[in-house]
Amino acid sequence: SRAAADCGDEDDEAEEPTLRLRKDFGPLAHFTGCARLDEHSRLRVKLKDNLTEWRLMALAADGAACFGYGEASVRAQLPVALQLTAPRFARAGDVFEVSAVASNQRPAPAVLRVACRFENLRPDSAGDGSTWGVALGELAPGTRRRAAIRVRALREGPCAVRAALADSAGGGDASVVEFPCREVAVTQTEHPQ
Repeated sequence: SRAAADCGDEDDEAEEPTLRLRKDFGPLAHFTGCARLDEHSRLRVKLKDNLTEWRLMALAADGAACFGYGEASVRAQLPVALQLTAPRFARAGDVFEVSAVASNQRPAPAVLRVACRFENLRPDSAGDGSTWGVALGELAPGTRRRAAIRVRALREGPCAVRAALADSAGGGDASVVEFPCREVAVTQTEHPQ
């Protein structure tokens, strides 16, 4: 599987699926002040990479006498999805938990495996220090499972956790979380005696 390959398993020589990395997680899907509909009265927009339910609102006008308002919602989801959680920032030397939650939205059970690659972070577990992987086992339809690892921030600069989720049916998901590692702010004051 793709996640197994990312963890260093050389046994799997099968063709690997290409996973699209989700990294654009903005809160606003799309906004435009003026747009023209196509001949079927449709407007196509690209949503952000968030797996969520988007609320859609539209105001339309054609001259002063013809206007209207409409609302709808659309749910963005994947058959199997990965959600990463990490802090907003860290300081050099901090130890904290990074977690990955895998969910199965397929109508059948899925065998899942997750792999993570770390930049400017060192996992507490064994390994070469920059990767970590775990088999999550079989997930029933509509369920999720969490895997977590403790990591240490190494030095000041950008940190990243890149993760891939692979399922036994050939699907998967990939995501990245980036955050800064700041300098340890220690000030020393001398007090006169």
